[in-house]
Amino acid sequence: MAQPTISRNTAILINTNIMLGTGVFINTAKLAQATGILSPIVYLCVGVLLYPLIHVFTKLQERLPRGSLYDFGSLLHPSLGFLSAWGYYVGKLASAYLGIHIFTHIMTQYIPYIPAIPCEISLIALSVLLYRQRVNVTTSVQYMFMACKIMPLLFVIFMGTWWFYGQTIHITLPETWSSFPATIPFVLFSFAGFEASCALSRSLPNPERDAPFAILSSYLLAVGISMLYQASSWIILGNQLAESSSYLTAFAYTLQTTLPQWCIPCVNALALAAIAASALGASYSIIFSNTWNLYILATKKHVWFSRMLSRMNVHNMPSACGIVTGIILTSYLAWSHGNTGPLQQLGAIGATCAYTISVIAWFIYTKKRTWLTYAAGISIAIFLFASVQSGITFGATAYMLFLGMLAIGYGMYITQP
Repeated sequence: MAQPTISRNTAILINTNIMLGTGVFINTAKLAQATGILSPIVYLCVGVLLYPLIHVFTKLQERLPRGSLYDFGSLLHPSLGFLSAWGYYVGKLASAYLGIHIFTHIMTQYIPYIPAIPCEISLIALSVLLYRQRVNVTTSVQYMFMACKIMPLLFVIFMGTWWFYGQTIHITLPETWSSFPATIPFVLFSFAGFEASCALSRSLPNPERDAPFAILSSYLLAVGISMLYQASSWIILGNQLAESSSYLTAFAYTLQTTLPQWCIPCVNALALAAIAASALGASYSIIFSNTWNLYILATKKHVWFSRMLSRMNVHNMPSACGIVTGIILTSYLAWSHGNTGPLQQLGAIGATCAYTISVIAWFIYTKKRTWLTYAAGISIAIFLFASVQSGITFGATAYMLFLGMLAIGYGMYITQP
């Protein structure tokens, strides 16, 4: 059976849906509380730090047009390729579960009698079932989720622009530089996703041309929209944003500040439904693209039950890999109890691990070393330092879990023939 294909625009949508999933909303109040008015600058700084990594990944895609995270790390040694793909796979699934949790949390606000945990388990099962279908099913779904996502984002950006030119803004500058590095992983969590096209590259008709374009386009869209959304929230609410208990409270304050009282309930319900749908869309996008990393490791016979995991169903999809993904998602449900901070840290460190190995592999493998290659190394060092700071400031449970999962994965790798 022929390998299923997706268009370049669909790859951009998948990447952008991942990068503009739950993080841009969850971080609204969290970053304001930690860094004050500097919160939009965190997005800009992380965006700048990511650009050299984008450059390295586009070069890797050009060198290995159908390459994956495993292939990039394997330029040095297959064990590094395994750790890159496995670390990204298990870490990024924390982001997928977080999207499901956010969707359930918002929905249970409107329908309180729905039990949250059975609802999340049902959504995990539904996502696995959708993954088992052929790739073309996702095209229309991606457009629908992007439409849901963009409505609340554009609303806040539009109102922030109008507020900037037409209203008096009362914002002070708190002394919050000390927390700046510790918030970087939360923003990296939002932006980690451009590399999804590495796993999807095998499904692109012209991966040498389309994969780098998809990476760069989704990156620029995500950085620009996220920074404008955070800045607009500050412009509208001022210091009230930092006083918000959550992103839901912050969004409610935004509506109360900008809209007539009579239409707030309706607009709030529609906007939160759109946010919930976008979170679910990002979750499905991660599951869809990330599970291929496990399949790639199975085809290389680096994980247990490789023969079963690499077997395709009638839709040319690795069904058993989808089941393993569902099991891990359910495990995150039991471990996190819906605490968003550790899930964000876990998603960010999984991406950081893959970025680090890929950049080191490219740096050593290539004979052409430009200033962007060295800049990518500096970015990696900053991300690793920020992860340590985040663990000190917000707790290190997620990082300990990640190290344990890496150890389990490496145990599988060294025990395979």
